[in-house]
Amino acid sequence: MDQLVGLNYLRTVVNRLCSIVDQLGSSFAPPRTVPHGDGFVDRHHPTDRTNGLVCYLKAVKASSTLNGNLTLLGPAQVQEAHALGRIVQDAVEDIQFLLIPRGRTRELRRGHAQTGSAQNAHYRRDSAPSVLQRP
Repeated sequence: MDQLVGLNYLRTVVNRLCSIVDQLGSSFAPPRTVPHGDGFVDRHHPTDRTNGLVCYLKAVKASSTLNGNLTLLGPAQVQEAHALGRIVQDAVEDIQFLLIPRGRTRELRRGHAQTGSAQNAHYRRDSAPSVLQRP
């Protein structure tokens, strides 16, 4: 019964996150449909491609993946849920890379580790994706 209560609480939190991400979406121009190969794809105009848009799209991916994670936790598919959790963690690290000023990452990670996540320190990446650039 405690697991069900915990899962319901997590659903409430993830639903709130999804609501916030949906509200953030109104801050960005919608993508345009452009020809690509034999079909069409949605793309943002080059002038609309900002770090803010990248962070928003990463947040969409994270919230969507968290919803999938909750679906897997219901029938106790823990290993699969953990794999999705790693995907979310990567998206969050990308967002942090773009938002945290250069030189503050280690300081913030050190503070985070001291608040109880030291057991996950071996999962952290020391290098950021090369395709993203800090402002």
